[in-house]
Amino acid sequence: MTDSGFDDLDELFGEEDLISLLDDVQEAQDKKTEQSLADSASGKDVNGDSADISGIARENAEAMASKSSSVYRELMDGLSEEEMELVGGTIVRNKSIEDYDVEIFSPPQLNQIRLGIDHGVDVSFYDSADMTFRQMREIRIGLEQKLDVSFYANKYYRDKQMREIRLGLMERLDVLAYARLVYSLTDMQNKRAEQFKEKYSKDPSSLDFDLYDPEIGLQIRTEDGMMRAVIQLTKPLPEDFGETALRSLLNAYGISAGLCIDKLDLEHLETDTEYEVAVGTLPCDGVDGYYEYFTELMDEPPRIKEDGSIDYRAQREYISAKPGNVVAVYHPAKFGENGMCISGIDIAGYSGKDLPALQVSGIHYDPEKKTYIADKEGFLIQSNDSLMIQELMEIRGDVAYGKGNIKFDGSVHITGSVMENAIVEVSGDITVDGFVEGAKLKAGRDITIRRGVNGNSKGVIEAGRNVVAAFFEHTTINAGENIEAGYIMDSRASCKGDVKVAGRKAVICGGKVKAGRTIQTMNVGNKSHVRTELELAAKEDYGEKMSELLRRKRRLEDEMEQIREAMKTVLQKVGALTGRTNSIYLKFEDVYEKQSEELTELNKEQEALHRELEGTKNMFILINGSVYDNTHIKVNGNSLIVDEEKKNVRFYSQGRQIITE
Repeated sequence: MTDSGFDDLDELFGEEDLISLLDDVQEAQDKKTEQSLADSASGKDVNGDSADISGIARENAEAMASKSSSVYRELMDGLSEEEMELVGGTIVRNKSIEDYDVEIFSPPQLNQIRLGIDHGVDVSFYDSADMTFRQMREIRIGLEQKLDVSFYANKYYRDKQMREIRLGLMERLDVLAYARLVYSLTDMQNKRAEQFKEKYSKDPSSLDFDLYDPEIGLQIRTEDGMMRAVIQLTKPLPEDFGETALRSLLNAYGISAGLCIDKLDLEHLETDTEYEVAVGTLPCDGVDGYYEYFTELMDEPPRIKEDGSIDYRAQREYISAKPGNVVAVYHPAKFGENGMCISGIDIAGYSGKDLPALQVSGIHYDPEKKTYIADKEGFLIQSNDSLMIQELMEIRGDVAYGKGNIKFDGSVHITGSVMENAIVEVSGDITVDGFVEGAKLKAGRDITIRRGVNGNSKGVIEAGRNVVAAFFEHTTINAGENIEAGYIMDSRASCKGDVKVAGRKAVICGGKVKAGRTIQTMNVGNKSHVRTELELAAKEDYGEKMSELLRRKRRLEDEMEQIREAMKTVLQKVGALTGRTNSIYLKFEDVYEKQSEELTELNKEQEALHRELEGTKNMFILINGSVYDNTHIKVNGNSLIVDEEKKNVRFYSQGRQIITE
């Protein structure tokens, strides 16, 4: 890493002129490489010993095929005898610097070859006069760090393109997305930066590395998602190793921003001591937009208290509004500020997200002041992204069948009871202070019945959101969100959220209760063995689906590993430079790229399935008292019949069975 004198030539000649100058010096071909290829074709190794390469090829192919998949076998079966020899046989030889002709290689090239030999790497990946010493250096550094340099060991890449691919490998990025000759250096930089930022957003620490530079004897470690770098000497620095050389070395490993090496006294650095050499700038997050309401808009669903009664304090307080009242104002989002990793890549700060405009009714919006103003008198209803002024109908006394049915665009408050066969349908809420008998209640939002429901096997309670009552007997209940009650007896209840039964008599007995997330109660069933069914909304069998997905991934990864090994063998046989254009290599590479795309899709499927599985962890049936026999439990499609009384039990699904704990 001490070729700083040659690096300075860039400033004098410019990159392109310098490369042309060096290329003029390197016109001669690598005759020894050509001789090696000739020896390989004749079945001899470079030391002159005969070798049964075709036999080795067959043995290797048979060994790999015995455990490979149909894709790999099809590839191998399609090869000719000569191609089989190329894939199956590997020639390895030890080289020394004396093997290289000083008439062919320039001193900087020989220096890179010598360093590679001294550091114990396979210099055959770059020991060609067709490469500039800078290209050689990029490959050598990659080999020293045990990277798969076959991605960029190609003389047609400029050294800076090689660097982008090498850094991507160091950062464990998908370099196949940009390791193509069709991409310019700028294209590669942009594609690497995109992947870097995506990985940073998910797991910044996965970008960090800890490596050793054998030429200078320097340990380099990055931390906090490439936001900090430290060095540690394992031997004294060379006398001519100054600040410029250290900058060049750090830059070779992708550390180019936030440098603070000017604070170091390089002549007096101690071994076995860490020194900070670079510090990045963390991004600054913005703030999401939000609505400020100028009147308290109660939007909590009603609740059942421990004694089984309804908590009146949680009931909606109907907030009145008059024309001209400002009911809400919007505060826009604030943008964040970008940071920068020590790799020189910008990391965007979280920019606050603006909320969508409120859907309004009976209200208008002033865009200049960002305020919402009432147009009429009524009471306010706020839910999610909507705000409306709605009329409230109050009915004093009971609603009986003979008095006619109620259908109203708004909310209804009934101070008495709803008698048998009566029908009440509204777009807002229904609040009943008394009882509900065998009637039908349907609301766009919440239904609250403060005394309870005896449906006489024909009553129906249906709400777009929540249903709450002191009790339910012989009733059908459907809720878009949650159901709460003091007890549920011989009823059919279904909701997409939670069923909660609380109070002194908290029991679910008889009938069927179905929920999307959880069912919680004190007791289930009774000693008379009455059949009671509890079900959590059926999901796919995630356990089986995940197992099949992992099997597919393992099979695909095994295939890819076999194909990569075959590609490496081709490069070792014909040389890293010409190997990448070899027809056999290209066959394997084409399949490998398609499999890489398939693996990417499988990884996306796995991430999506993990997210779904995380959701199922919150699905359970919790019984804090007793659950009696003849209770039927169903979770995620798995079934269980309780055959004896159990106390304080929780049921949930795992794979293809229900777990009881």
